Amino acid sequence: MPISTFLSFYTPPASWLQSGSVAGSLGTTFIGATDVNPLLFKIGGTSAGILGATANTAFGVGANNADSLSNAGTYNTAIGLYSLSRNRGSLNTAIGSYSMFYNTTGSQNVALGSNSLYNNITGQKNSAFGAGALENNTSGDDNTAVGQDALLANTTGIRNIGIGWNGFANNFTGGQNVGIGYGAG
Repeated sequence: MPISTFLSFYTPPASWLQSGSVAGSLGTTFIGATDVNPLLFKIGGTSAGILGATANTAFGVGANNADSLSNAGTYNTAIGLYSLSRNRGSLNTAIGSYSMFYNTTGSQNVALGSNSLYNNITGQKNSAFGAGALENNTSGDDNTAVGQDALLANTTGIRNIGIGWNGFANNFTGGQNVGIGYGAG
């Protein structure tokens, strides 16, 4: 039988292939599930991403406690290697490798930059922008750190603002302070 005859009878499978798939119309061709179960991505057997029915979105190996889907909090976004790795809190956004790594029940936090809010465990409503910003915060609430290592040493301090590289980096437990500029505070 000539190959052209064989190809005329060939119908591509209705699943995604490693070598590509035949495109269908928008809305009928997709990667995902038709039920409410989360879509989980793995690399070498390790969780590397999730799109979940509990409104969690995570991409990166170990991001958002993906190995414990029932215990990963709700409405979280984690992008980066081990960001929100131990998370059970809700309404957190962590972007950057190891951002909010130790967070367990802390909620309503934003961490942007590698190691930002790294040691946060129960802290709430913190904003950390820059590598290492609020890195040692464990339970401090309502802090804002903008810049690399801003509010770096803060552990339990509340309502502090550190802006600039190392901005107010030496505050450990103080509250309601402002440090602006290179190495301020």
